Amino acid sequence: MKPNNILFVFEGEVTEPAILDSLEKYFFPKTENAIIHAVFGAEIFQLAQKLQKDEFLDLPGILKEEKRVKWNSILDGYTSDDFSAIYLFFDHDGHSHTNSGELSQEEYTDMLDRMLNYFDNETDHGKLFLS
Repeated sequence: MKPNNILFVFEGEVTEPAILDSLEKYFFPKTENAIIHAVFGAEIFQLAQKLQKDEFLDLPGILKEEKRVKWNSILDGYTSDDFSAIYLFFDHDGHSHTNSGELSQEEYTDMLDRMLNYFDNETDHGKLFLS
């Protein structure tokens, strides 16, 4: 049985703490769960690239490797097995990839589809939410 830890993963460090405050206030007001939050510090497609390199992705391990986000050290000692639920919150920045010519609309849609299919369950790899 997994512990009652919930991991929230945000794309960035600036706006996201306000989102976390709202989530805790409205959805987890009196919870016995320990809520832990971390920041990836980059967009969802960079996470997708890491995922493609490692099909056995351990999200806390990936987050701890992100040196640009110093406070992810809160995850030291944690693996995915230590969380009963993982939620990922990222911005939907499709225009920045398709307008720049970096990806075709089809490539972008395929990559996004793969991410949504992989992160489709909060109790497995995590549940992805895009804004």
